Amino acid sequence: MNEPNKEQFDIDMNRKTAQAPFGSSLLTGFRGVSRNLFIVLVFLLMSLPLFTTFNEILTKIVEKTGLYTFLTQNVVPFETRAVSLILRPFGIEAKPTVSHLFIERPDGSTTGIFFSWNCLGWQSAILLLLTFVTGLSGNFPISRKLEVILLGLSGTFLINLLRISVVTMIAYYFGQLVATIAHDYGGTLFTIAWFFFYWWFSYKFILEGE
Repeated sequence: MNEPNKEQFDIDMNRKTAQAPFGSSLLTGFRGVSRNLFIVLVFLLMSLPLFTTFNEILTKIVEKTGLYTFLTQNVVPFETRAVSLILRPFGIEAKPTVSHLFIERPDGSTTGIFFSWNCLGWQSAILLLLTFVTGLSGNFPISRKLEVILLGLSGTFLINLLRISVVTMIAYYFGQLVATIAHDYGGTLFTIAWFFFYWWFSYKFILEGE
C-alpha cells in the first residue's frame, strides 16, 4: 500500500468536510428568530385546515372549563367595546354586548360578530413566548431585554385588537362569509408579519441600537 506524499496530505488537511443542513451552530439573534418564524409560517400554511379544525376542537374543550367562564366575563366584553371604539373613526357604528358585536351594513342588514375566548389571540401569545427563547438569547443588558418583552406583550395585544377590527370591517363591507375566511387564513399571516417587524425593530433600535 502506497503512503500518501506531502502534497496529497496537505490537500486532505485543507479539505472542508461536508456538513448536514442542521450541522452548523444554532442561529441566534434576529436571523435565528426570522428562521424560526419562517419555519412556523411554512408549517402553518401547510397544515392550516388541520390547525383550524384543531382550534375549533380546543375551543369546545376549554368552553367546558372555568377558564372559559373567566375570559368570557372579564376579557371578551372589554374586547368588544375596544373594537367598537376602533371602528368608530371609520364611520362604522357597532353595538357591543358581552359576547357579540352587532354592525349595520350599508345594505341595511345587520351582522353579528361572535367573540369567543379564542379571539383573544392565545396562539400569538404562545408564539411570542417561544420567540423570546431565541430572540433574547444574546448577551444584552437586562433593561433592554425588559423593554423588548414589554414591547412584545403590549404590541401583540394591540395587534390582536387590530386584527379583529380588520375582520369586522371586512364583515361590514363584504359579509360574514368573507370575514370568516379572512379570520381563519389572513389572521395567521397578519400575526406572523407582525412578529417579523417586531423582532426587526427590537434588534434595530433596542437590543443593538446605540
